[in-house]
Amino acid sequence: MQSARVRHTGESYALRVALRDQPGLTYSGDVSHWEDLAAIARPGDTLLCEAAGGAAEWREGDTHVTAYGAGKAAASAGAAKLLLTHFGAEVDPTEAVRAAATEFAGEIVAVLEGDRFEI
Repeated sequence: MQSARVRHTGESYALRVALRDQPGLTYSGDVSHWEDLAAIARPGDTLLCEAAGGAAEWREGDTHVTAYGAGKAAASAGAAKLLLTHFGAEVDPTEAVRAAATEFAGEIVAVLEGDRFEI
């Protein structure tokens, strides 16, 4: 298990769980800048990334990444799959998936309560 400090409010960390050098699961936690995930995500990982900003364009000062940012993080890491989570009530998960797909060509899923995934 690895952790990396990410920008958000207060003290926030992204986490990565993997067996040795194999692809694993990287979890963004709360993060405001998608670029911070480059320090921890690895090629082939499944990226579980918040998208509280939904399909909106990210603006300096935002405290959460958007679906576009999640897609950029997944693409830059060479992730195998992107799981979008942490949606606010005003976020349409289908639109968030579409937004992330403009940046990431791999599989993208909007996580719903009770979903299970094999890593």
